[in-house]
Amino acid sequence: MEPFLINCLHAYFYFMVYSFGGWVVQGLYVGAKDFKFVNTGFFHGPYVPIFGFGCLFIIYIVDRLSMNPFWVFVNTFWLTSVLEYITSWYLQKKYHRLWWDYSKHRFNIHGRVCLLNSTLYGVAGLVVTYVFQPWMENLVAHIPLHAMEGIMVLFTIVFGTDFITTNREMGRHRKALEQLHAHVQRAVSSVAYQDEGFAAAVASLQKMQENSRHVRGFVHQRMDEAYQTSVDRVNRHIQEAGQRVQQVQDRVNARVHEAGARVQAVQDAAASRMQQAHESVESHVQEVSRRVGACRDQLNAEAAGSGSGQKPEPVSTGAGKDGASDVSQTAADAVSEPKSK
Repeated sequence: MEPFLINCLHAYFYFMVYSFGGWVVQGLYVGAKDFKFVNTGFFHGPYVPIFGFGCLFIIYIVDRLSMNPFWVFVNTFWLTSVLEYITSWYLQKKYHRLWWDYSKHRFNIHGRVCLLNSTLYGVAGLVVTYVFQPWMENLVAHIPLHAMEGIMVLFTIVFGTDFITTNREMGRHRKALEQLHAHVQRAVSSVAYQDEGFAAAVASLQKMQENSRHVRGFVHQRMDEAYQTSVDRVNRHIQEAGQRVQQVQDRVNARVHEAGARVQAVQDAAASRMQQAHESVESHVQEVSRRVGACRDQLNAEAAGSGSGQKPEPVSTGAGKDGASDVSQTAADAVSEPKSK
């Protein structure tokens, strides 16, 4: 194979290794405060291409321009800063979002680069040049050419598929964000379109959230001000709508509770009236029974007085058919006795 092609193959291998190494280092650096690893990669796979390109610049440009460690540091400092600034600018223009924000750091430029990180990149350039790259060159020299080609083909397939998938997802995210912003602007400018506009904006926000995996990985980022204002308005609209729904539910629950109390009061009143009616009926039945008994006693007394002057015997006042038959039979005997004499 031609030396030029071999050098290109080696460069591609360096790009792969340093992209993975940058992903590991950045994840450890970002999560160091919380003692955890944070996946800050833009893609699905474990690699950050900007670190791979940065290391290629160091290997093939900085090292050839620098004659000592001091110039390695200086050249790495400004070259990686330019690369980081251009990458941040491009991503913001494409996705309306600043993917890393250094605005809270001292000596920053538009939040895209800052003195601290650029200094760290300069130190990293020294480490790559004098520590890792000699080891990498020795490693590459011992890897068979066909094995390296196989590794590169596999990485190209994986990275290419990831690149297409990620860009499609972020394209849907950007489209949903732009639609949300347009709906909010129209809803704000037109009262007649307000309800419909915010409803469409909420739908767009849901689509954004479905394609926001790449956003959650970056802990220091901010959206363009105009788009952030639109998203805040939609979130505020959702919160207000939720409060209105909660108020309606509270009123409905209060009315249901009030209706239930009224029904219970009606039931209690009906039960009380039924109890009173039952007691009244029982009282009337007892009064009628008492009067019937008094009438029987009076009939027995009259029947006994119209007889032979004998002392009237008390007649049973038992209730039922048998008691009534005894009373009738006694009265008949008392009436028929004088006639026989």
